Amino acid sequence: MIDPITALATANAVFQGIKTAVNYGKEAQEVFSQLGKWASAVEDVKFCLTQEESKPSIFKKITYTKSSTAEAFDELAARQRIKEMEKELKHMFYWGSLHHLGADGYKQLIQIRRSIQRNVKHRYTNKYANVKNSFTIPLCYLL
Repeated sequence: MIDPITALATANAVFQGIKTAVNYGKEAQEVFSQLGKWASAVEDVKFCLTQEESKPSIFKKITYTKSSTAEAFDELAARQRIKEMEKELKHMFYWGSLHHLGADGYKQLIQIRRSIQRNVKHRYTNKYANVKNSFTIPLCYLL
């Protein structure tokens, strides 16, 4: 697992690529490809921020010496930067270089993202229920 700061650096680099591509009037496909890479990097950051290691490895115990306050500042900085990038992206759609897609394009992007998030959550919920049932049902027969 990568740390949130490394994941955020990746998201920043990809976001700068998006801004450059948009400013130079690159093809829509290239801009959307960069947006996809950025979204993946942001999801990595969010995953790192929500991931809690219950039992860190011995290597991590030995080498990882950040204080809880430093970790909290890193997390706060990462969350704030993601918020800023999403705000800039919205600005690009409404008034910036992606204005040809307009508010409708941004709204569609948000709707599609929410739909995909619901589908993924539903898939994992069903998968977890199936795995749980596959262990529970045989145990019932044994009892």
